[in-house]
Amino acid sequence: MISMDAETEDDDRPMELPDAHALNPEQETVRHEEQAALQRVLQQMDGTDRAAVILRYWYDFSEVEIAESLSLTVSAVKSRLHRARKEIARRIEAASLETRVERMHHGSPTL
Repeated sequence: MISMDAETEDDDRPMELPDAHALNPEQETVRHEEQAALQRVLQQMDGTDRAAVILRYWYDFSEVEIAESLSLTVSAVKSRLHRARKEIARRIEAASLETRVERMHHGSPTL
């Protein structure tokens, strides 16, 4: 049994806490994988839909500004964004399922 009161040679050093602002490697890896998956999905989309999504969610354009930029009506922009969000979600979910199956296939053998 180890006593919490036992003195060690490290007692002279103050206890160091992890940096609360340091990046978490696991979270960064997941974030990078999610970004890569999103980029792949965007590359597969129709050019106008891709442009609408990028203008809206990366550049924070309003639907009116997107309509003007892409020579569309506001209702067409809304429709394209709605369809694009559903398509992105569907494709990312499908890619996620494929990845999970692939990882399970190469996982540890069961005993």
